[in-house]
Amino acid sequence: MKNKFLLTSLLAVGAGLTIQAQDLVLNEGQYYTDETQTQLYTGRYTEFYNDGMLKMELFLQDGRP
Repeated sequence: MKNKFLLTSLLAVGAGLTIQAQDLVLNEGQYYTDETQTQLYTGRYTEFYNDGMLKMELFLQDGRP
């Protein structure tokens, strides 16, 4: 029972972790989490148009789609 609760909780938290384009640094086709470009990003990535409409959504693994 505890394992099911823990798994459900982790999935719910993970689903809410979405990073937007302005929060990442793109360099030579790889996405980094910081300006120093030392940590590659893994997770969901979204971009929006100025009017708020979804432009792109993809999943990145070690900085690459």
